[in-house]
Amino acid sequence: MSRVNATSALAHAGAHQNHDNQTAISAENISMTFGERVILDNIDIELYSGQVTTLLGPNGAGKSTLLKLLCGETSSNLNIEYFGKHKNQWCAQDLSKHMGLLPPAQHTVISFSRF
Repeated sequence: MSRVNATSALAHAGAHQNHDNQTAISAENISMTFGERVILDNIDIELYSGQVTTLLGPNGAGKSTLLKLLCGETSSNLNIEYFGKHKNQWCAQDLSKHMGLLPPAQHTVISFSRF
């Protein structure tokens, strides 16, 4: 399975329908390339308020890229909606009251072989 297919399958697996909670983020046909390399290929995703969703995949599969696109950290012309409103209908201050992104921590490796 290629990285692109693995990312697509995992994004769909994390988007279970839950009619009790409001759709917090939705997007269709998300694609991203870096040069000749396809990182994300036609991903559709819905994330629900109050639901925990996990994206799993190998390094370089596009997990962080997908989250940055969804949260607006990386600019795009993608059709992304937050709580039923297109991303362009939100001002940053109002959207920040509903959403935040905690980037992965940088880990420091300490060698204990000298002790």
